Amino acid sequence: MSEYQYHEFLAIDRPFSAEARKVFSSLSSRAEVTSRSAAFVYHRGDFRGDPWKLVEQHADFHFQLAWYCVRIHMRLPAGAVTPDLLAQYEEDEYCGVSAQRAGGGFVVRFSTGEEHSFNGWLEGSGMAESLAPLREEMLNGDHRFLYLGWLYGVQWLLGMGAAKHGGPDEDADSEAAESGEDAEERPDGAAAILDSCEPPVPPGLGKLSPAQEYFVKLIGIDRSLLAAAAEASLAAREVDEEELAGLVHQLSEAERSGYLLDLARNDATVQVRLRRRLLEAWQAEHGKASEAPGRRRTVRELLAKAEAQQRAEDEHRRKRAEAERARKAALRRKEIIALAPDTPRLWAKVRELIERKLPAAYDEAMPVLADLRDIAAYKVEEQAFAGRVEGVATTCRNRPAFISRLKKAGLLPQDWRAS
Repeated sequence: MSEYQYHEFLAIDRPFSAEARKVFSSLSSRAEVTSRSAAFVYHRGDFRGDPWKLVEQHADFHFQLAWYCVRIHMRLPAGAVTPDLLAQYEEDEYCGVSAQRAGGGFVVRFSTGEEHSFNGWLEGSGMAESLAPLREEMLNGDHRFLYLGWLYGVQWLLGMGAAKHGGPDEDADSEAAESGEDAEERPDGAAAILDSCEPPVPPGLGKLSPAQEYFVKLIGIDRSLLAAAAEASLAAREVDEEELAGLVHQLSEAERSGYLLDLARNDATVQVRLRRRLLEAWQAEHGKASEAPGRRRTVRELLAKAEAQQRAEDEHRRKRAEAERARKAALRRKEIIALAPDTPRLWAKVRELIERKLPAAYDEAMPVLADLRDIAAYKVEEQAFAGRVEGVATTCRNRPAFISRLKKAGLLPQDWRAS
């Protein structure tokens, strides 16, 4: 795989300024810069900019797809999140969710672990637009992105690449197992992660938004682990248009005038502050259903639930496949019973097809011979059928195309040779 990298920066709240476009254009002669996006594609070399600073100073959203990782940066204005909230979802500085202060707000980053593996080749173009709604959801008080980022971080630290940055070391675990030492007793090993508690579980994990589904699929969060996490997630409750209008009317005249004045001044934070104010008013009226009651689960408990669910799903798939095989076998038996009286006609058809001496005719003969084989099995005449096929093969021993098709169809042993 070549060292492919794709970076895209988006201006969501307002277009890029002339200064921002100049900064992005200066980073690469091949940069594609518009008033709303700046895209960079590399097949060799590396991006020269600092995504943290570029998002803090110029962009609202950044997406990076490289051959070894996925990264997202989003700028959130003051009031959208708090340091205490963000700290609960940070598991590791190298992967998962992390954050830095940016003016009065924050830049929140998600990163996969390095050497993240992808199924097949991916192209970054268009992905930023699919993921950008994650920021809008965060601004609306939806913190599922944070939980999903934390869940990925745990998954990665307990699996591939975990040893690189202080996570459990697979080689060390193997050595510990050989020596009889319990790997989980090491303070820097898996036990510390397994015994840690999950952060607050946001509502709606059982039914993700399109952007969240895209995110989960892209970074490869284990579906059984996600389902286990969702068991403690309350159903998401959205504010409808009628309720929203009522909440606006509940604001005082002074509050409404203040928001309108800030809007007229092009205050970039007014939309976020108004949303937060209306959400708080709605929660005060309906109750804050942000987290299910009860203690938070440990990572060990989540994994146990995920494994149990995976076993149940595997058993369900096994039974479904078994039932499907039985259904097809019953249909095939009915078909064979109906064909059995036509055995002489089928053998005659096989002879006629062979005599054409054409590859297409040999192909057409194979399913007919398969029917004859199954008829023989139904009549318990397998030995007679095998002898007759061998006789046909002996007669056609100078037709390698036909013999190879018999072997490929399992109608003649692979090591068969004409005597």
